[in-house]
Parts: sequence; C-alpha cells; structure tokens
Amino acid sequence: MTILAVVLTLAACFVGLLIDANLAEGFLMLRVVLPIITMGVFILEAIKRKEN
Repeated sequence: MTILAVVLTLAACFVGLLIDANLAEGFLMLRVVLPIITMGVFILEAIKRKEN
C-alpha cells in the first residue's frame, strides 16, 4: 500500500506539472495540490482501515 501511495503521489505531481505548464490561465498550483489530495486520500484510507 505504501509503494502504491508513493507511485500515485509522484504521478499526481507529474500530471499537475503537465496541466500547469499547458494551461494558459495562469499558475494554478496543481503540481502541489494534486499530490496533497492523493496522499490525503491514502492517509484517510489507512485511518479507516485501522478503525475497522
């Protein structure tokens, strides 16, 4: 589960970087926001599994 979290967080960082670089609307900070959301989902899932 940890390896999957790291890989998907890095993938989210890369996707956010691509989106930030290719949008003409300005700097959206997606390269920071998407990995934080991804890691947050994994942390919440781990807490949920621990409670059950």
